[in-house]
Amino acid sequence: EGGDSIQGINEILVDRTRDTAAIRYRIWIDGQLFRPQVVADSLLVATPFGSTGYFQSITHGNFQNGLGLAFNNSMDLLSYSVIRENSKVTVQLLRGPAFVGADNDPRKIKLDTNENLTIQATNDKTVLYGLDIFRCPDCYDLRKHGHL
Repeated sequence: EGGDSIQGINEILVDRTRDTAAIRYRIWIDGQLFRPQVVADSLLVATPFGSTGYFQSITHGNFQNGLGLAFNNSMDLLSYSVIRENSKVTVQLLRGPAFVGADNDPRKIKLDTNENLTIQATNDKTVLYGLDIFRCPDCYDLRKHGHL
């Protein structure tokens, strides 16, 4: 819906730009207010594929379906939520600035205070090669045994 866009296979990250200051943000899921205010270092929105990476590092959990929202180092000790795969996540930055990034993409998009960001899955497809050799052995084991 206008503006810059970025895509990720594993996750989208909304992260603080200053190491010494948390960001504040509000989240809507499909137009319904989900969290009126979160104070945290970052927000990570992960796919099931990405749930065994940075998402698992933040939450100590992973998931098989949907989108995972990980609240990194949040003041109210939120850990994570898993929502429907086709949900539309809207984030309003209440105190920033912050940046938006996607896994393995060197580009960053600046997000200023009071700006909104929309995150949702697309129907785009990509081919992945080497899942059996490029993933860590534990992640491969989880997938092979149906835990992911």
